[in-house]
Amino acid sequence: MKAISCHRPWAEWLILNWKKLETRRHNRLRSLVGSRLAIHATATWDPLWFEIAYPYLTPEQVDWTVQMWDAWQIGAQNGELLGTVMPVAHRRLTGVDEENRAALIWTGGKYGLFVVDPIKLKTPVPWRGKQYPFDVPDEVMEERKEIT
Repeated sequence: MKAISCHRPWAEWLILNWKKLETRRHNRLRSLVGSRLAIHATATWDPLWFEIAYPYLTPEQVDWTVQMWDAWQIGAQNGELLGTVMPVAHRRLTGVDEENRAALIWTGGKYGLFVVDPIKLKTPVPWRGKQYPFDVPDEVMEERKEIT
């Protein structure tokens, strides 16, 4: 199975179905459409998450993310596989409001991978990610019996 790494909290937001569009400056994700994709959360937290995503989050989502940030600061802070999503489309983005809300970020001038059907693992799988799409053995994901 292919996987992509995302900084926190963006990876968690994909698995929670708050973020339905993963953006990148390149189009290397286009080949991922049509197959389940593992989501890897890096060991790093995006320091600009609040500034960037705040206009697109509900107050409850902001509160949840702040609590996650607090827990992350006292935790192990390692990279881990969180679950899977199904990529259904990939294209160049235009920055229209629907795209911005789906990505939780302004999308103009970027490429987007549209995802549906997130499945969270019961427990995260410690894993080292990579900058571009990478392979994860299917059995690694199956061992954690995904929650439906």
